[in-house]
Amino acid sequence: MQKIQRIFLKWLVALCIIPVFIMGIPVFIIVYPISLFNRKLVVRISTLFTYLTWSITSILFNISCRVEGNNILDNKNYFVISNHLGSVDFMLINEIAKMNNMIAHSKYTIKEGLKVFPVLYQGMVSVGFLVLKRCFEKDRKRIIRYFEFFKANDIPIWFILYPEGSRFKKQAQAISWEYSDKNNVPRMNNVLFPRYKGFKLICEQLRGSRISEIADITFSYSEGEVPPLWKFLLCDVTGHFKYNIRIVPINQISDYESFLYKAFERKDALITEWKTLKSK
Repeated sequence: MQKIQRIFLKWLVALCIIPVFIMGIPVFIIVYPISLFNRKLVVRISTLFTYLTWSITSILFNISCRVEGNNILDNKNYFVISNHLGSVDFMLINEIAKMNNMIAHSKYTIKEGLKVFPVLYQGMVSVGFLVLKRCFEKDRKRIIRYFEFFKANDIPIWFILYPEGSRFKKQAQAISWEYSDKNNVPRMNNVLFPRYKGFKLICEQLRGSRISEIADITFSYSEGEVPPLWKFLLCDVTGHFKYNIRIVPINQISDYESFLYKAFERKDALITEWKTLKSK
């Protein structure tokens, strides 16, 4: 397929998102207050819109890009942790979720500041995203309540967390290196130093629950710096994303901080290995 054809096809497919949003406006306005009384019902109803939106963006992504790796997951619940390449990351997770019939059930964190976009915000809350202030002490109770709900209900879930807390950029890398030097730990060149407090709290809530395993995913992009999301959706951005997955039972983790640091050391080594193989 030629470049112009790919761009035209992307714009054509992107137009399909518009009726989904238009259809969702009255639905989310109606169901949002219902969530105060029956949140489980609202999450299940809203999942239809998650499925439609994620499926359309998946088609857009696959017109010019591909994701390859060792898919060892299946259609069960996971606490997913991943390195944070850029704004396209949710599409990478969704591609793996789609392979395992869980694309409708991917749940992410969103900033409370999105309240300035009323219908969009209500929609994200309705589908079961976790709203955070980005201050751990203020978010602690929200996180506990959020997972109490999903532990108590049989709603399928892939909860996705990016422990780095920021996309991988040069400025963020410099801050990460400064922190590593200050704490006398080796620098990581392909990922940022992970933040463990939120990860630890989530693991504590999930320990012994039906969400019993961590899917630890590492991503790498073949073309260097990852372009912004809008270019993947609307322009002829091509590229190959590689991933590796390992599964870790939460009950087997004794030290959350040490586990998370070693997990990101592993990611750093994997990405270095992939880059070395590519350069040969």
